Amino acid sequence: MQYRDRDGRRALAAGTGADHRRLNDVETVYELALEAIERQEPLETVAAGYLGDEAIDLGLLEREGRLLAPTEHPVPTRCWVTSSEVAAEERESSSWFFRGNGAGLFAAGQTLRLPSFAPQARLTPALAAIFVIADDGVPCQLGWALAHVVIDADAAALGGHAYLRPTAVGPQLRLGVLPDDLTGVVRTIEPGRAQERACRLALNRVGDRLAAHFRHELHRRPGDVHVHCLTVVSPATTAEEIAHQSDAVYELALPAFGAPLRNRLGVAADGAPALRML
Repeated sequence: MQYRDRDGRRALAAGTGADHRRLNDVETVYELALEAIERQEPLETVAAGYLGDEAIDLGLLEREGRLLAPTEHPVPTRCWVTSSEVAAEERESSSWFFRGNGAGLFAAGQTLRLPSFAPQARLTPALAAIFVIADDGVPCQLGWALAHVVIDADAAALGGHAYLRPTAVGPQLRLGVLPDDLTGVVRTIEPGRAQERACRLALNRVGDRLAAHFRHELHRRPGDVHVHCLTVVSPATTAEEIAHQSDAVYELALPAFGAPLRNRLGVAADGAPALRML
């Protein structure tokens, strides 16, 4: 996971369960990924070489607002944020959407600000597959993370514009292959009450879906980061979209991914900019 230490510097921690320790002499997952690609070694092996002794409390980082998204690009415009609605049945098609760049990527614990001209939204639980493109154009997957995907409530009318909304990812990056057990809970927590329901993400033919994303040469530019969020279209899933409620905390918890992802929704105080002719 990525976070800021008490001096405001970027930092990394790694571990399993509740045991996390800081990585020394490295500040970003992006640095680790480039080193792993160069050395042709697993990301876990490279990270282990930097593991120090300082214990890190993930819960404290979240309470103090110091968590960062688990992977970013140092240049936000070189981070692609995309999503696809994965059909659970073979005969169904899946849709692909551009969600923006790293400027719209948020961490666990942060408030996802909706644009003032479109304050209504749906929040959908998802899984994010995170990649860095190697120098030879090969997409290299770093791992998986929990995600909250925000979509405008009037998506049917707005089309692609409805998906240019904030995306939250984290708090942790799970290395390796996707686990078989993708069950957990989705919670909506409001003052004085909480709603909880079971969540089962049954992603069908994930490898094929991700490979299709990278068939475009534009998506294979060396050095770029891709955060591709997979949501599920299935009558069997109970991970329904969540309507925007004020003062609510939205939580996605899958035990296989460690700590839950929690976010709020808010409305930005922006407006349409004035246009200027040069």
